[in-house]
Amino acid sequence: MHFSLPGLAPRSKSLLPQALGFLANSTLHQELLLSPKSGHILAPSSSSLRRISITANLHTCLPYISNPKGIGMDYALFSAPSSMVRDGFYKYWNLFDVLVDAIYVAVEKYGGNNVEVVVSETGWPSAGETAATVQNAKIFINNLIQLVKGGTPRRPERLVEAYIYNLIVEDLKKP
Repeated sequence: MHFSLPGLAPRSKSLLPQALGFLANSTLHQELLLSPKSGHILAPSSSSLRRISITANLHTCLPYISNPKGIGMDYALFSAPSSMVRDGFYKYWNLFDVLVDAIYVAVEKYGGNNVEVVVSETGWPSAGETAATVQNAKIFINNLIQLVKGGTPRRPERLVEAYIYNLIVEDLKKP
C-alpha cells in the first residue's frame, strides 16, 4: 500500500483512517512503531492529531483466517485462557485490544495523546471462510460487547466505541 498524504493532510483529516490500513497486517506494537510507513503516514498530520478521532475497521477474523497457526481462534474471539502477547507491562488476552492499542501507540508517537480511536467496523463472518460459523459470530459479538465496556490495557479508563458490521443476512439485503 502506498499513500501520499503530505500534500493532502492540511485539507482533510478524514483521509487519515484510510492511511491506517497497514494495521490490518500487524499484530504487535513494536512492528508498528518500527515501520517507516507509520512515520511517513502519520507525521504530516501530527499537529491535527490532538483534536480528532480516528476511525478504524478492525476485523480480528482476517488475521486469523490468513494465519490460523500463528493466531489462535480463541485469541481472535476474545476467549483466550491467558494473555497471549505482552508489550512491556501490558498484557493482551485478545487481538482486538492489540489492534486498538497499536493505533494509540502509533498516534501518540506523533503527539496525539488525546486522540480517540473509534472502531467503525468490526465483526465475524458467519459463512464463506475458514472458522466462519454462526456460533463463532455469536461468540465474537457477545465477547466484544463485554470487552468494549472495560477499555484496553493501555487505556482501561476509556470505553471503546465500536460498531458491528453486517448483522443482517446478505441474501435478504435489498439493492
